[in-house]
Amino acid sequence: MGLLEVLLKRKPKKELGAQFKVISGYSPAFTTYQGGLYEMANVRAAIDTFASNCAKLKAEVRGPKQTELAAILRTRPSPVMDGFKFLYRIATILMVDNNVIIVPLYDYRGRINGFFPMRTQSCEIVESQGILYLRYRFSNGQCAVIELDRIGLMTRLQYKDDVFGESNTAIDPILQVVHAQQEGMISGLKNSARIRYIAKIGNVLSPELIRKERENWAEENLSRANQSGLIVFDNKFTSLEQVKNDQWVIDAEQQKLIDDSINTYFGTNMKILQSNYTDEEFAAYYASRIEPFAIQLSLVLTNMVFSWADIKAGCEIVLTPKRFDQMRNDTKLQMSTQLFDRGVFSINDVMDMYNLPHVENGDKRYIRKEYTEISMLDDINRLAIKKGEESGND
Repeated sequence: MGLLEVLLKRKPKKELGAQFKVISGYSPAFTTYQGGLYEMANVRAAIDTFASNCAKLKAEVRGPKQTELAAILRTRPSPVMDGFKFLYRIATILMVDNNVIIVPLYDYRGRINGFFPMRTQSCEIVESQGILYLRYRFSNGQCAVIELDRIGLMTRLQYKDDVFGESNTAIDPILQVVHAQQEGMISGLKNSARIRYIAKIGNVLSPELIRKERENWAEENLSRANQSGLIVFDNKFTSLEQVKNDQWVIDAEQQKLIDDSINTYFGTNMKILQSNYTDEEFAAYYASRIEPFAIQLSLVLTNMVFSWADIKAGCEIVLTPKRFDQMRNDTKLQMSTQLFDRGVFSINDVMDMYNLPHVENGDKRYIRKEYTEISMLDDINRLAIKKGEESGND
């Protein structure tokens, strides 16, 4: 029994029938890309940066139907991973495969008490007796099925398929250039330590004598014993020619184009990868990459946990950026000052910005008294005049 079977503990009893057909007329399915995308250092750096930042998101459960899922999502979504690893793995699988399946875990009462992100070899949607199932295959060849309405599905680059995202084959040409460059550099280093000179012997010698002459000449001229740097040979050799290993190496400008192409594909740049960004630059990265991930995962988890009636009542799971701490202290001071006295931030919200512990009654919100609605200005003026008159009479 595999790990996932132990975690799920439930198996569909019905035998699967014909494939489900969608509007476009083909079976929705996807197969994991086998091009070694995650094996490239540039790609792995871009994905790791994205996943590490996504893992900082904080899960909150909102609405009248509060559950313990917020604590579960933040600390231990499954028996084998904590909250950080859970979000990190979802983001990594999504970027590599453009599809990630999240299956719910249940307690003995049949209630959801965790989640598990799956990376499968292939997936397809099938139907049996009017019920849709997701049939998936792992790299070891094992197959499993689960009801489609039980799982959560996150996608990226979705176009041709009505359910699943596309593969990352569009970046193949760039990765092939990177791979060829790396192989060429390694091969050049190896070849430089091999044949360096071609010598022609004037006499006809046996293979054993040729081998002996080669070893003697190399020992005298190419070893560390030759401190002069000068190579000499007698009339046993009629000619001596140096072998030049000319290597084609990508120059700095071309390398920058390759790096920029990879970074553009994954929506990042060198400043983000090297943590050399300003507040504005990281805010742009968050808005374009991390926030869409947070919105999609929030919707997926909400639809997995709550019924439609609960959702209409305001129940939802939201991933918030409260753990992000990329702002400078002067920016934090300006933001906390302006938003606190306007009732946007509570005391504990400000404490979170500085990674300080919450205080008692810190969730209260305050607002400056000089702020008021435009429609109430006349009432306030009349009240002020009345108070002034009363003070004068006193």
